[in-house]
Amino acid sequence: MENRQFISHNIAVKFKNFDRKMRNIWYEYCYLNDFISNSPHPSIKKIKITGETGSYIDNKRLGGLKTHFLKTSNAQSHFIDTILLFEQFIYYMSKENFTAFPEKLGREPLSGQKLTQLIYKKNNIEDIISSIIEEKNRKIFYGNPVDIFKKDPCKFEYKDFFINNYSKELGYFSQIIATRNIIIHNNSKIDSKYLKETKNNTLKEKQHIDISSEYLRETILLLIGLVSELTKNYLETNFNNSYHSGLVERRVKNFRKRSSTNYFKCFK
Repeated sequence: MENRQFISHNIAVKFKNFDRKMRNIWYEYCYLNDFISNSPHPSIKKIKITGETGSYIDNKRLGGLKTHFLKTSNAQSHFIDTILLFEQFIYYMSKENFTAFPEKLGREPLSGQKLTQLIYKKNNIEDIISSIIEEKNRKIFYGNPVDIFKKDPCKFEYKDFFINNYSKELGYFSQIIATRNIIIHNNSKIDSKYLKETKNNTLKEKQHIDISSEYLRETILLLIGLVSELTKNYLETNFNNSYHSGLVERRVKNFRKRSSTNYFKCFK
């Protein structure tokens, strides 16, 4: 098992990497948007899915591809990337938490049959605990991501912190997840489930939803903010302030300011 001191340090370092990658998503989106917007149509040969090269793509079709990229796919793909990075960070943090404090897995983390199978298959107690953690995390992340901040299934020990301080932002987060889901599962068309989850009265069923640059930017800042508060709270609660991260503190300060000034406009 990793030393608990190293785990707290590793989580802070992981947050630094998470923050950098989230900001890079924004920079990459802006770069591609600007580059494609200001680029003339090049001469591009059709490369078939089989790898064969065909005739040149005509300018009309190139124009359509350019419009689609700028209006839809660039922002959409980067939007989905932000949520993927968020989930990867939370998964990592949950794994480190259960590794540092295996007692948080509870008295019966797995059914008797599954636990017996693990005991037979694994060579030592560390391998058994690692497999139990993987199984528990898998169940957690099959659920609603909003519950990570409301019900604490990862046992981060934040109690009612997010419900009491960020209920509005959790509503925005719920909308982000619902938007991701309809992009992936419903071809970006709003359905009744989306309207119910987001409580949005300005949209209608079957309406197509696009990700604007403002929506992408606010999504990135919201996710960084929620993760920074979670990281700060977790390190202080579980490690007795044994590790201090200046970057986490700065991101928390910025997020609290944005929250108090109603900075987030795209989710209303």
